[in-house]
Amino acid sequence: MSTELQQTVADYIGKTRVSALATVRADGVPVIRAIGGFAPDGLEIYFSTAKTSGKAAQIGDGAPVSFYFQHDGQEIGTFKYVSLIGRASALKSEPDRQKAIGILSARSPRFKARAEKGELEDTVLYRVTPAEIKYLDFAKGPGAAGVQILKF
Repeated sequence: MSTELQQTVADYIGKTRVSALATVRADGVPVIRAIGGFAPDGLEIYFSTAKTSGKAAQIGDGAPVSFYFQHDGQEIGTFKYVSLIGRASALKSEPDRQKAIGILSARSPRFKARAEKGELEDTVLYRVTPAEIKYLDFAKGPGAAGVQILKF
């Protein structure tokens, strides 16, 4: 994947309002949920959740996850999406946590307010490092013609 395409993907993710996050329960059943509280940093994704949430139980530290990014109101001929598969790492070091708080705060005024009030003690912060990114752009052709895949 070229540097130009990496930037295109990063920009697309950055302009996505709500994404879908897929995890797997302990019994092997996949679970998908909408998630608006995420923030990209290049091709890495940061997000937070309550320590007691189902998400946190399913992810733990280092579990594979998948993010799906799609914009609303697209026409089929120019339809685009990004699928990002990676590992979600719980951030434990204070410098990593502060970086995540800064990135999430810049994107979400609500998160920033919670951080400023010291309301993150029951929150786990995650960074998803991509292992594979799939970018589909129907403007380049239908099906496989419009797909580009990057593996890290």
